[in-house]
Amino acid sequence: MKSILIIGPGSVNGLGMEIAKIFGRQGYKILTISRNNEKLFKFKRKLSEKNILNEYWIANSKDKQAVSQSLLEMISLHEIELVIFNLSLRRNDDIIKLEPEEVLSSIENNSTSLLNFVHPILPHLKKNSGAIITTGGGLGIHPDYHKSRVSIDKSVLRVLTFLLHDKLKTSGIFVGTITIAASIKEHSSSAPKNIAPLYWNMFVTRKTKEILFSD
Repeated sequence: MKSILIIGPGSVNGLGMEIAKIFGRQGYKILTISRNNEKLFKFKRKLSEKNILNEYWIANSKDKQAVSQSLLEMISLHEIELVIFNLSLRRNDDIIKLEPEEVLSSIENNSTSLLNFVHPILPHLKKNSGAIITTGGGLGIHPDYHKSRVSIDKSVLRVLTFLLHDKLKTSGIFVGTITIAASIKEHSSSAPKNIAPLYWNMFVTRKTKEILFSD
């Protein structure tokens, strides 16, 4: 059965859930991975209530060994066609008050950990002509010193995504990013249900390496 993997699915009311519902309705099994067992269980239960097949794995994205082991198990059981990197830190902080260690830790968690997933799954994605889509942010283009870590994280993730796109496009793997330049809020123009279809559109069309969403 064809499957997608969502890294950092988030809450049952968030963007990850809306993405999962769209792909689930198209016949995909939803695989999720996160370090938060409680959130993963709630996510699984919600999808199951909607009759969407799904499984989850527990691993910290920056733990290379744990990620590799989880991916090996997934690949042995499922045909993964798409990986969605949906990790993000939501926190306000001032650049003057940040310590270098805090910045590096945040980048490792929310940006460069993408590579922990890319390296072991590449052969599998090549076989399936698969895709990787990252969840970017407008702060990665227009940084805000009041939201320093998010700005830096999304800037690094955007560059990594573009580099992977350019490197892998000749191997049959598509890589792109959905850059969300809006505050995601329920019952608004930037509600998760209005953003999620962009992931399906990018996955199917593979026309551009970046889609910008703004309200």
